[in-house]
Amino acid sequence: MPLTKTSSFWIAVAILVLFLLQLFPSTGIFLMFVGAALLCGLLVHVLLFSVFVEALRGRLPRILVIVPILAYGGYYALYAKQSFDILRKSEALKASNPSNVLRFDPAIYSLALPQTGNFDSSNFAAFHEIPVVYQSNSNFQPEGYISYRLVHGVAYNKAREAISKLRAQKIYAAGSMWPVRVGFEWLKNIGVLQFPEKPPLELITVTEYGGNEIWLGKRDISEKTTEFTLNGKTLATFKTGGVLRLSPIPTLFIGCVLIDNPAAWKCDAEFDRHYQAIDSMPKGVDTKLYDSPTSVVLGIKKRESFDLAKLPEQDIAPLLKKIEDYPQAEAAYAIQRNADLFKDFAGFVESTRIDVVRAGIFSEISYDGSVDPPNGMREAVLGNMQRLTPLRDAMIDRFAALMQAHIMVRNKWVELLTNGLTALPQSAFANLSDDKLGTLWKTLSADRGVDYFRYLYIRTADAGKRTLAAYEKDLLRLRHTSYFSFPILAICRIGEASPEAKTVIEGAYERSAKSDMFDGNVEENSAALVTLIKLHDDAFLKANPVKFTRPNVREWYDLILQGKAVTALGPNNCHGWDRLGPRDFQPPLRPALVWKDNEWVESQPE
Repeated sequence: MPLTKTSSFWIAVAILVLFLLQLFPSTGIFLMFVGAALLCGLLVHVLLFSVFVEALRGRLPRILVIVPILAYGGYYALYAKQSFDILRKSEALKASNPSNVLRFDPAIYSLALPQTGNFDSSNFAAFHEIPVVYQSNSNFQPEGYISYRLVHGVAYNKAREAISKLRAQKIYAAGSMWPVRVGFEWLKNIGVLQFPEKPPLELITVTEYGGNEIWLGKRDISEKTTEFTLNGKTLATFKTGGVLRLSPIPTLFIGCVLIDNPAAWKCDAEFDRHYQAIDSMPKGVDTKLYDSPTSVVLGIKKRESFDLAKLPEQDIAPLLKKIEDYPQAEAAYAIQRNADLFKDFAGFVESTRIDVVRAGIFSEISYDGSVDPPNGMREAVLGNMQRLTPLRDAMIDRFAALMQAHIMVRNKWVELLTNGLTALPQSAFANLSDDKLGTLWKTLSADRGVDYFRYLYIRTADAGKRTLAAYEKDLLRLRHTSYFSFPILAICRIGEASPEAKTVIEGAYERSAKSDMFDGNVEENSAALVTLIKLHDDAFLKANPVKFTRPNVREWYDLILQGKAVTALGPNNCHGWDRLGPRDFQPPLRPALVWKDNEWVESQPE
């Protein structure tokens, strides 16, 4: 029989057409959502069945009967081999894994569970006979740990009340309470309490590593190791395994999907697989009582009952006292922590060492072995100007020295240093010696300060008329660049300009006043506007109104021209139009008009 008259031929054509349509994202995206990959795989089964029947009937060469037999035989051979490998691995793990290495006594030991992987500390605390478990968490200091404990009955209600009081003080992250669910039932007056708490006893730490390769496409058995340490010494290791198991019924997917790591349109053919954990419990272990490596190794049983009458009595009065005192304790710790961080920053400022990491154009500095400042240092440094002002000259010298080392200007230590300089009060710039002012300006000029350190560049104008000539020179140098508005704003802060500079600013205003289609136009024009108002060029502004129509732009201009949002420094605190929030600027640079809830709101800078 001619091939084109067989069902197998047209089924094969349908598979080919459906696959080709998936190759192109324009059609493939739609087909992906309607399950074309699964349909393509199902058609393969239809094709193999059709080939088998038509070969038996003589419509195709009878030798082709072997094709579906080989296809399904090969699949089930792989399925059988995987079953054998799983069984062999399971026996090996059972033989090598320890059980009841140490009988956990909560009066002697504290238990810290891993914070990575699939380990759920709250579930372990809820469903096992252990009064409290801990988990390392550096976000909570000075404790460094979070505790989880099952609370019930009267203790549950008292704990809920204590946590509610914390939340009333807007301390949300410190403590949490949630009920326990068994099956589909939420238990009443029983829940898990989470709270920052340091383990008080000898510490048994559980760590998991490995096992993630399976989610990166590994088809072989993946192995995870759970390590138990007591006071830093290895107590035991327990290995578990998992595999992406072939389905008993071959389910094939042929098609394309959109992936995001890296972003791509990926086409493939793959059999359906599901994750299967490999039994690794040592022989003789009652898995109804001991259900995990931690449970087995430390002899911690599962809870047999959640009957309130059968649960042990709890005295959580000491913990309730900790919860009550937590806000005061945290405030005292924050004060000390900020003082320590500021002291570390002062050490960085006064240091003469420049440790360079990486190489070439990617070189960065580190301090005390860290490329980035510790968490919280930025707030500690910028939160107290009284402590920061005495470091002014040392910060300028350190900034100059780092820039001469040709390191990356995006470095976090450099960013913190320049943010500190930018945050100084106006008097700190006004009182700068000519020598230090020269060092600062020379450093900014040499390292494209108007680009990388634009806010410090503008703030240097607070040194007064001594800087006017330098900014007027930059006014001409940058007039055809995207940085043109920065020297204009600096001149606004100084409050004076030569006739020539004033003419350049007027030209910028006229040139950018024709359309507000692009934000860059508005930013340049608004910078010129506040500066010309500060320079008392009212006649020019009245004779040259802007032709802006965007509501959020028009409203800003109306407020400024009405004399709103004026600070001691000038209109809008000598700041142009933008819709950034006040937190995007150091206090001395914050605009007096901020965009909030789709309207302009007056907000006096600190």
